[in-house]
Amino acid sequence: MDRTDRRVRRTRRAVQDALLDLVTGVHRIDDVVRLLPAPGHTPGHLVVEISDGGRTAVIGGDLIHHPLQLSRPDISSSLCDDPGQAAVSRHRVLNDLADREGVFLATHLTRTGTVRRKGAGFTLLGSP
Repeated sequence: MDRTDRRVRRTRRAVQDALLDLVTGVHRIDDVVRLLPAPGHTPGHLVVEISDGGRTAVIGGDLIHHPLQLSRPDISSSLCDDPGQAAVSRHRVLNDLADREGVFLATHLTRTGTVRRKGAGFTLLGSP
């Protein structure tokens, strides 16, 4: 049995033992934190939205793997399970953040910043 099989079995046991709650759709943790669907990289992929005092930030998880995907959100990595859906998720999350002048915490990039539209894509401006 390889490592992946062991992980799948552990996860399945955790779900069966009710140690892990699987969520679908938008899931509100509390008044500040929500989990938002962003499928494409993997089925069920989520991003974490934190909103408080009129400010919004999103922890991107696997939404973006390379800086090029900010300027060209239609480009998916070879790791995406469903490249078309991943691009749709990137556009939706980044457009929403640009509309709200929100901050994107790009898990796989070395920077964080406020999302702004730039041509057909987006850019991150400075640290919030």
